[in-house]
Amino acid sequence: VTLLAQLDEVNGAGVTELPYTYKVNSLRPAGKIGGSLFADIYSRYALDQAGSINCGDFVDWLRDLHNRAVAKGDAYLWSPAEFDPNKAVRTCRGLANITAITGVWLDCDGGDLTIDEFAAMFPHLTMVIYNSASSTPEVPRWRVVIPTICAMTIDVHADIVGQIAKSLNRRGYFSRK
Repeated sequence: VTLLAQLDEVNGAGVTELPYTYKVNSLRPAGKIGGSLFADIYSRYALDQAGSINCGDFVDWLRDLHNRAVAKGDAYLWSPAEFDPNKAVRTCRGLANITAITGVWLDCDGGDLTIDEFAAMFPHLTMVIYNSASSTPEVPRWRVVIPTICAMTIDVHADIVGQIAKSLNRRGYFSRK
C-alpha cells in the first residue's frame, strides 16, 4: 500500500496533501537537503545541523567528498536526520531525538544486487550511487542517496524504506535480517 493510498483511507478519497508539512518537522525550506554532521561515531552532539543545500550542490558536494582520500576513522559522519538532543532522556542522537529526515540513504554491504539492477528497478527516482570506503572488486559495497523535496517524519521515512524493501523482495532480493 502506498503512502497516498494510506492517506486516502485515513482522510477520504482525493487527498492531495500530507497530514504535516516540512515546516512542522524541519528547519529546511522545500527543495533543499539538510542533515547533521558529527565528528565521529561516538559524538553525542552534531557539529552542525547542516544548512539548506540545493540538490545539485549536494550532489556536487558528494562527488567532491568521494574524490578525497581520508581514512575511514578520520572522516566526519553525515546523517540525513536533524536531531534535537533534548527530545529524549537517554540519548542525544537516537531515533527518539530525530525531528526530521531529508532524503533516503541506503547501504548495500554485500549480496548479489548490483548498482545497475538497483537503478533499473527505480528509473523514476533521482539517486546518487557511490561505493563505500570498504568496497572491493570482490565484495562491492555501495550507498544510495535518494534526495527528497522536503523533510519527512521518521514514520514517513520508515514507510518509504519499507516500500523500497518490498520492491526488492518482490524481485528476489533480501537482507540478511
